[in-house]
Amino acid sequence: MNKNGILLQEIYKKAEASAETAASLLSKTNDPMLQNEMTGEHMEYATFASDARRLLRSLGYQTEPIRPLSRFPARAGLQISSLLDSSPSQLSKLLIHAANANIVAITKAMNDNRSFLSADTSALGQQFINCSHRAIERLKRFL
Repeated sequence: MNKNGILLQEIYKKAEASAETAASLLSKTNDPMLQNEMTGEHMEYATFASDARRLLRSLGYQTEPIRPLSRFPARAGLQISSLLDSSPSQLSKLLIHAANANIVAITKAMNDNRSFLSADTSALGQQFINCSHRAIERLKRFL
């Protein structure tokens, strides 16, 4: 897999995990504004996963399956954290941490491979980073 494929695979994995996180935390709150935010995040990240999959296919690659056991520690941590405190503040903190991790991972991957990336791959990576920044800003109001 070339550098474009590696970055697109990383975007795909992060987007899938983020969509799943938003969906799994949705049932933990009764706050309609936070529920709307989580639903919107789920949809945005699902779109990024779809876009990354489409670009990977255009390069002749398939998305690598995400092994359920690789997600277990993160899922368990989310479940425990939200079980102990499911306030809007706590749930937004969990989502902010996930969005920040996305920013760090994709920024590093882009910086490490910048000279090898196509315009489409770079654009998707930057859009993903921007989306995560916007999510953090929107979630801050729930802290």
